[in-house]
Amino acid sequence: MNFLEGILVRKKLEVENRRRETSEAAIEGKLSVANLPKRSLRDALSGASQAVRIIAEIKRASPSAGTIASQLDAPRLASRYAEAGATAISVLTDGPGFSGSIADLRAVRTAVGLPLLAKDFFIERYQLVEA
Repeated sequence: MNFLEGILVRKKLEVENRRRETSEAAIEGKLSVANLPKRSLRDALSGASQAVRIIAEIKRASPSAGTIASQLDAPRLASRYAEAGATAISVLTDGPGFSGSIADLRAVRTAVGLPLLAKDFFIERYQLVEA
């Protein structure tokens, strides 16, 4: 099994486990009552209000570099990025490869009003709904 095949097998198991904990319908139900404002990454990146547009990144680790910032406070860092003028924020949500999580994405969402980009190995619609 090669590296990518290993990720696919792992991700399928992760999604199955999360789906057992919370169904896709339950997540969609929460979203429908939450009435969250839409934040368009496309609009943020194509707007004429800024000459430079930066997507800042929340990343604890990487498979190639290992640990980068294990004690990283994702919402605090996201707030600092927003204050510094970031256009959007990318949040690594893969656990084993990047030490991220959906919890990081949710915490960043509560901290900033910028568009977010969830970065993971997406293989099923469930993950998109969850993100």
